[in-house]
Amino acid sequence: MLITLHPGAVGLEVLLASRLLGAQPVDCYTDSLKSHVLSFQRARGLRPDGVIGPKTWTQLIAGDLALSPSPAAQPPDYKQYDARWANKMYSSHGDRSQTLRSSGCGPSAMADIAAAWWDASLTPWELALLSLEWGCRSYDSGTSASFFKKCADHWNAASFLSTASISKAIDCLQSGGLVVVNFGCGTPGKSSYRKWTKKGHYCLLWAYENGRFRINDPASASPSRASGTYAEVQDAKKRFYCFKK
Repeated sequence: MLITLHPGAVGLEVLLASRLLGAQPVDCYTDSLKSHVLSFQRARGLRPDGVIGPKTWTQLIAGDLALSPSPAAQPPDYKQYDARWANKMYSSHGDRSQTLRSSGCGPSAMADIAAAWWDASLTPWELALLSLEWGCRSYDSGTSASFFKKCADHWNAASFLSTASISKAIDCLQSGGLVVVNFGCGTPGKSSYRKWTKKGHYCLLWAYENGRFRINDPASASPSRASGTYAEVQDAKKRFYCFKK
């Protein structure tokens, strides 16, 4: 029989639990793993106490389809290089070299959410116009982070959270939310290094399943960039912007 695990526990049972939860494989029960346990317990109607006891083990191993959350549906996947708007100027000071193709990842990622939830006719161009109207287009480094909170307020999102916590981002996804992530270049030598960007880039996280994030990348249709492991996203992320409808 598998032993009951409390935060701080170590050993092979912890490693097994982390794999079953789709978390980063660890053999020590950390705070990060506890967040995964709590999310799982809430989704399965269990007492969210963070203790992996008989009931939690049973559902981890055998599953209970009647209580499983519905698979996430992919929202629109807008690309900033789409010919319909790629060459439109996106600049705060009339610089025609600044276009949606070159620096429109923020409006494109946000358009995925806005079109999925609030108005199906919205595209990256409409979101770029809002960014300009609200003063969120920086002089030479794309869209400022303030844009996402303004969007949440504009469409009366149920909740919005700016956070550096990957566990909170996962909680948002697993409770039906969507998350814009600001990626950096990551750490040299790791698989995440320059996987999404050399400097900075916004993408949309729309699901977290079996230890991998599902990703809409506004700058690429490459399958390798449409998915990222827990470790890759944790290493490359700068910040998460979490939305609930």
